[in-house]
Amino acid sequence: MNGREAWTADPLRTRLRELRTQHNLSLEGAARKSGLAAVVIGSYERGDRRPTPDALRKLLRVYGYKLAFVPVDAPVETGVADTLRSLADRIDRGRVAA
Repeated sequence: MNGREAWTADPLRTRLRELRTQHNLSLEGAARKSGLAAVVIGSYERGDRRPTPDALRKLLRVYGYKLAFVPVDAPVETGVADTLRSLADRIDRGRVAA
């Protein structure tokens, strides 16, 4: 499985769409609340792009979750999982504003 196939199969991209729809938000609504572009959020949900840790933090904040909610053991780009774990740890310890 190549990197693109791994991200397309990743449950995180599916979970991002589920969270948005559970909050009754359109792509445009999620974009307004997160500060990200609607096309970018859509590309994360389709698996065309991988969210950066900062983009993921912004989306999760809109959906009412801390970064620690992310399943960091999901197959993601090398280095991103470590960054997510580090950010989640810092948020949980109160060192980063959630």
